[in-house]
Amino acid sequence: MDAFVGIYPEEGQRVHLGGEVAGRVEVEAYRPLELSRVEVSLVRRAKLKRLSEGLPVAEVATVAKETLPGLRHAPGQPPLQAPFRLALPDGEIPTYTGPLFDVVWEIHARIYIKGRRDITAVETLHVDPNPHPPLRPPPAGWDAPREVLHGTWGEAMKGFIGLAFAIICFVGIWVMWTGKPADSFFHSLMRAPLYLGMGLLGVICLLAALVSAVTFVHRVRMRGTRATVDPKIVRPGETTYLSIHVRSLRDAQLARCEAKLIGKAFFRARQKNETTRPAEDVWHEKTIFEQRYDLLAGQRRRAVRREAGMLIFDTDLPINLPRGIRWPSRGGRFGFTWSLEVLAALDDGTEWSETLPLWVQPAERAGLAAAS
Repeated sequence: MDAFVGIYPEEGQRVHLGGEVAGRVEVEAYRPLELSRVEVSLVRRAKLKRLSEGLPVAEVATVAKETLPGLRHAPGQPPLQAPFRLALPDGEIPTYTGPLFDVVWEIHARIYIKGRRDITAVETLHVDPNPHPPLRPPPAGWDAPREVLHGTWGEAMKGFIGLAFAIICFVGIWVMWTGKPADSFFHSLMRAPLYLGMGLLGVICLLAALVSAVTFVHRVRMRGTRATVDPKIVRPGETTYLSIHVRSLRDAQLARCEAKLIGKAFFRARQKNETTRPAEDVWHEKTIFEQRYDLLAGQRRRAVRREAGMLIFDTDLPINLPRGIRWPSRGGRFGFTWSLEVLAALDDGTEWSETLPLWVQPAERAGLAAAS
């Protein structure tokens, strides 16, 4: 090795998003060196927890970089000191360890030596949340449904598509079975996996069509039922209001009506299933927070009534977001999502559900301190 490279952040500084990190890079030469330049960069590394035996998946980004001028350095001289100061942008995730992914911050230093190999050094850095985080506008389309086909008629379309694919699979098996016979017993065995695969795919499509058909029937039975939440953009410690209007022509009772405040971590990983195929985005998610609200508890059950043979239930519920929420909403390839999942069920098995997205802004540091 031609030299030793060390990274030394300033002692006593509190590093947080929206602030900066200062320090110095020290280079101690073991032989005469001419440094063309020194690069110091701040790197954020989000690592998906290993879910299988495959290669680990990480999203790496250089969020800040500083290039320092080159110098000459010889053995026996005091270590060369190059000060640096790097800004930490808002909108990133601080140092985080979770059930789905981890976020690690690092300072990278690379010295470029004329005529010799570069030397690098890495120092791990702990980054805190911004104590006074600014409000961030949500990205466009954040509250759009993730499914292309959604709602009552979306379920009908999914049912027809599943049924069509099932018919294609079964008709294909019948055509191959009744068509030109195989030349030999060996060829018949070669066709067996194809028959099995097409049959299995047909059964899966048929079951998916059945599930969509049941969901479609349930939504038709409870047409007119809707739920809204206002405001959709909130901060921990604030209150949003859920309104639900249940309508049903069924001669049944409202057995259950509830809402769940759910926070999920997500990671959109670029992964390869086979070496011959291009990499595809695979969506991973895991629930990190869940809180249930019974909309029929207490006096609200008395609001269930019948008018002209129609079951009607209207109620409003304040949803207080806990002050201790430390995972604000974030778009991109990894982050956190928040939603209210509303469910209404009749005693004959008919169910209606809706997912209402929320955008949770970062919490004020004072609020977190009060919660702890």
